[in-house]
Amino acid sequence: MTTDTGKFLPIAKQVGGVWLIGSAVAGVGLPLTLGAIFFGGVLVFFVLLVAMVAGGVVLLSA
Repeated sequence: MTTDTGKFLPIAKQVGGVWLIGSAVAGVGLPLTLGAIFFGGVLVFFVLLVAMVAGGVVLLSA
């Protein structure tokens, strides 16, 4: 078994990035989602959902 850091480092960066973005979305997205459900209605909820998915894709591709 070898310890080739050339293969490990990109994987570690990707896993760390997904963890960081997932944590941020969970911390910010949950209150926004609950507020949209209770105060904004169904349309606001779906717009928020699409915006969160699009934002996550943009953050992960950056």
